[in-house]
Amino acid sequence: MKVIADLHLHSRFSRAVSSQMTIPTIAQWARKKGIDLVATGDWTHPIWVRELKSERTEERQCLFKAKKVNNSPFFCSKINTINN
Repeated sequence: MKVIADLHLHSRFSRAVSSQMTIPTIAQWARKKGIDLVATGDWTHPIWVRELKSERTEERQCLFKAKKVNNSPFFCSKINTINN
């Protein structure tokens, strides 16, 4: 099975990153580029963690898809290991 992945994306909460780096935007551009799996960084930033939790639908352990995005790529994030 061939998987095209980008395993190092930062959120808009990192320095010098576009303010448009939201879950839906990342998902839409990943799909346009043919990317099947995206891993986000900044998983310790409290607002980003909140957004990741609210804008996802869990598919498998540690893998989720963006809500409101048709044919969303899979996202992988460490937030699945953080206690609520």
